[in-house]
Amino acid sequence: MRVQRVLMPGSEVESWTVLGDDQVPVEPVERFLGYLTSIEKSPNTVKAYAHDLKDWFTYLTGHDLDWQVVTVEDVAGFVAWLRLPLTGREGKVAVLPSVEHHCSAASVNRKLAALTSFCEFHARRGVEPAGLLVTMQPAGRRGAGLTSYKPFLHHVTKSDPQRRRVIKLKASRSRPKVLTAVQAQTILDACEHLRDRLLFALLLDCGVRIGEALGLRHEDLGIAERTVTVMPRSNDNRPAPRPGSPGSSQPAPS
Repeated sequence: MRVQRVLMPGSEVESWTVLGDDQVPVEPVERFLGYLTSIEKSPNTVKAYAHDLKDWFTYLTGHDLDWQVVTVEDVAGFVAWLRLPLTGREGKVAVLPSVEHHCSAASVNRKLAALTSFCEFHARRGVEPAGLLVTMQPAGRRGAGLTSYKPFLHHVTKSDPQRRRVIKLKASRSRPKVLTAVQAQTILDACEHLRDRLLFALLLDCGVRIGEALGLRHEDLGIAERTVTVMPRSNDNRPAPRPGSPGSSQPAPS
């Protein structure tokens, strides 16, 4: 199986699909990815879902499983399969316990989240076992004696059942790595062109994404107001901001 980039006819909107070994789109995945494109999810989001679901259907094909009648045990087997190195997934090579996992716990959880969304989509279409990855649990305190974050309007919904994924690996949160002031200045000083220096300064001081920076126009720069207005645009270089997102203003770099 492989993930294939496609352009929607007549609109040039980018999307992605999953092709089977017969080079025909995998129909249940195609329906789900088409739905994501229709509700204007970003192409990068659709691409990530496509790769995650390609892994799921590769696992199903290799184990002669039908996606409509899988069990929680099958999903657990999928998790174990994801953790195996690529050379050990066909079962022809013994994998020692000391071998490092191919997919981290965070990557596995992301793939399970994609699979959960896929299942919920088909559950709404009447596929019976498609809700097997989500359960509704009574609301309650977790971690008694500890102070936990409560979302906005928690008091309104605190008695409602909560959605919980049935399978989720414990993953440690890695702290984001940031450049020090000295490292940032070193990069700025190394820029041989003003264009490169401006681009890096935008990313550093405004916090915009690379696609948003590449989509900027002269009229987006408020020199007197010292602001940069980020507008959703489709770019030929493809790292575009999310379609349909509202424009926002950021303070311009000094």
